[in-house]
Amino acid sequence: MVMVPLNPQASLDEVARILRLVAEMPGRRDRPRPGDLDGPYDVWFDGGGCRYLTSLNAFNFADGSSAWLSTLSLRLKGGLTLASGETISFAQDPPREDICAVCRGALTPGGTFKQTLMGPAHVGCG
Repeated sequence: MVMVPLNPQASLDEVARILRLVAEMPGRRDRPRPGDLDGPYDVWFDGGGCRYLTSLNAFNFADGSSAWLSTLSLRLKGGLTLASGETISFAQDPPREDICAVCRGALTPGGTFKQTLMGPAHVGCG
């Protein structure tokens, strides 16, 4: 496999920082405080604001970056745009039907398994 650098290369640290803000919404509040982003947000947090829309949560951040998460998908799906303009999209793949979601061992074709929230699993896996 040949690795081709992104042009321009998105900063992994910056992507991680934004995803951490999305996940944690530090200092989350229902009303803006002085210095918070102006706009029709449903919640504000340290460094940004979020609008709850029909099919997604839309985040804006003080540095000019933004992100979105789907609220329709049962799997993680979203994207972000860095302040510099690079866009990153992500989507969780569905669970494999031939691998146990708990122990990651092979499931025998035609064998007995149980369906879990994470995907199919051996009957004895817990």
